[in-house]
Amino acid sequence: MLPFFLLILVGLTVVLLVKFVLYYVSEDAIIEKQEVIFYSDKGEGSRLTWRSSKWDIISSNTKLLEGDTIKTPTDSKSMLSFYGSNFVRIDENSSFVLNSGNNDDIESPKTKMRLLNGRFWIDFRYDVKNNLELEMGNIWLETNSGLLDVRVDFDYVELRVLEGEIAIKVIENEDDKIRLLDTETVSAGYKVIIDKEVMDYLTQMETINYVLAIEKEYSSSEWFLWNDSQNKSANSFIDIKFKKANIEKDFK
Repeated sequence: MLPFFLLILVGLTVVLLVKFVLYYVSEDAIIEKQEVIFYSDKGEGSRLTWRSSKWDIISSNTKLLEGDTIKTPTDSKSMLSFYGSNFVRIDENSSFVLNSGNNDDIESPKTKMRLLNGRFWIDFRYDVKNNLELEMGNIWLETNSGLLDVRVDFDYVELRVLEGEIAIKVIENEDDKIRLLDTETVSAGYKVIIDKEVMDYLTQMETINYVLAIEKEYSSSEWFLWNDSQNKSANSFIDIKFKKANIEKDFK
């Protein structure tokens, strides 16, 4: 009888040990998947950590933390890698705040970014289980799949939807009091421009058309052509198929 109980005990111990190991392996994979990594062809960027008043230099291939404010260098191209699949390309002299990089909800992680100024090419087409929440000027949006081009100059926002369809909220924020002014669904091939004139109309509850067709000239712009070439290049420093260690070496 005793050997039988020992056999059961050993069997249960093995099962529990296997489950224990698999749990931590899967947790490590999830944590790695939720990382937000900063890269730059200049090899560095500037970071202001949460509750700090001093800017520090960070190197390329750095994991960002919640609350980080990042500035990209002059004459540079940078990138954020989200969850090992989606990414954001960033032009020179751009800045943003990463509000939440490692969300506690491991089943549906979410990253929140506040785009302060600059140019951002947002590509969230590769892992639709993860959401990106964006705040830029007077626009709020959340997406888990789409290709967006955003230009921000503090209160001026120009947003192009290149793939997918997104719902945006136009808000007014005065003294930390948020007021929803309008909502729009924007499809691929259209852009949104929010500036002072548009805000004046919306705050007075007047109608104005701020959703426009993307101009034909856009496809020949330097920013579009560079991003398009990076998408097609097998040697791109921001090709998500490449290992992180090779990113800077492969930059074109």
